[in-house]
Amino acid sequence: AYIPVDGDGEVSPPPWLLKPRISVTDMSQGEASRCTTPGEKEEDPEARALRKRQLLARDLGLDPAIQSKISIAEREGEAPIKLKHKDEVQSLSFHPSGSSLVAGGYDQELVLWNADSHSVTAQHHIESEIVAVCFSPCGEYVFCADSEREINVFKANTLELLAAEVLKEHFGCLAGISSPTQLLAVGCTAVVKIFSVPKLEEVISLEHGGQVHSLSFSPSLGMLAAAGGIDLTNGLLDYTKDHGDCKKAMVWKSTDMAGLWDEVTTINYKDFCHAAAFSPCGTALALAGEDRMISILSVGKNFQKATELPCGAGIRCLSWSYSSRLLASAGEDMRVSVWDVLFKRVVLHLPKADDWLCSLSFSSDSKWLATCGYGQNTVDLWPIEVEEKEFLC
Repeated sequence: AYIPVDGDGEVSPPPWLLKPRISVTDMSQGEASRCTTPGEKEEDPEARALRKRQLLARDLGLDPAIQSKISIAEREGEAPIKLKHKDEVQSLSFHPSGSSLVAGGYDQELVLWNADSHSVTAQHHIESEIVAVCFSPCGEYVFCADSEREINVFKANTLELLAAEVLKEHFGCLAGISSPTQLLAVGCTAVVKIFSVPKLEEVISLEHGGQVHSLSFSPSLGMLAAAGGIDLTNGLLDYTKDHGDCKKAMVWKSTDMAGLWDEVTTINYKDFCHAAAFSPCGTALALAGEDRMISILSVGKNFQKATELPCGAGIRCLSWSYSSRLLASAGEDMRVSVWDVLFKRVVLHLPKADDWLCSLSFSSDSKWLATCGYGQNTVDLWPIEVEEKEFLC
C-alpha cells in the first residue's frame, strides 16, 4: 500500500485527518450550527442573517428574493379616529376586500362603518350584548353572536337579518368559511360547531376539549384553526383543576367544505392560547396567548415552528396585513404592536389604551388598523402608511 511521506522522510497523516468536517446540530437553538474546517472562511454575520431571512421567507410563503425592510407609521397630522358607540365595543372586523368595518358590543347595536368616510352605512339592534362579529370570507355576509347564545346572519351591505339560531352551549368567537360552500364556525365550550349559511343548519361538531377563544379559516387551504384554553365558570378561570390537553390549538381540514372534517394537527400549550390567525397567503399560522410569545408555524412543514416573536404581556388578538408580511398583536399590555415577521422586529407601537385590547383588524388595503378594548366605547381607527425600503446587506 502507498504510504505518503513528507520532505524529511516522515510519514504524513492522510488528508482526511488534517481537515475533519463535522456538522453539529444545536437542538436548543432550533437550527444547525455549522463548524468550519481549518482554513475555511467563517460566514460573514450579515450574510448569515440574510440566509436565515431567506429560509424564513420560504417557510412563511414569502418571496425569498424580497429583502426590503418595512416601515409603518401613523399618517402625519391624523390622530386616531374615534368611531363612537353607546357602550363598550367587544368585537370588530374589516371587510375582506373593502373599507367596510363591522363592530358591536354592550350597547346591543351592530354597526357597519365606512372607514374612509368615518360614517355609519347600516345599523341593526340586537336583543342582547354582542360578543363577536365577523364577515364571511367572500364578503357577502356578516355574522354576529350575542350573550344569550344566539347567532345571526345578515346581508353584508344592508345588515338585513337572514337567519337566527339559539344554541345550547356558551360561545365566544366566530369565523366565516367559504370556497365554495358558505359555512359559519362557532367556538363553544369544548367544541367547534359548523353551520350552513344562510339557513344556520348544524353540519358538524368538532371536538376541542377546552373553551375555544379564537377561530381562523384559510380559504386557500380549506383549513380551520381553533385556539383554546380551559373551561370558563361564570367568567372566571378555575386553576384548581388539571385541565391537561385543553390548553391547545387544533387544525382541521375539509375537502368538501361541509360534513367531513379531518384533524390535521394539535399544538399543545403550557398556558392558555387566546388567538389564532392564518396568514392571507395561507402558508403560515400565528398563535399566541398567556405565554407572552407569538409562535408562527409553517403550514408547508406540517405546522413546525418557523419563528417566535417575544411579547411583553399576554396576547388576546392577532391580525395579518394583506401582504402576509406584517402581523399586528394586542392584548394585556394595552397597546398594539405591528411586527415585520421577516426581520422579526416591531415596526410600529401605537399609544397605550386605558385597558386590555380585545379585538383588532387590518383593512385589506393596509391603510387602516382598527382596535377596540375593555372599558372603551369607541372603535379606534388608526390611519397608517406602509412603505418598503430596499435593504442592502
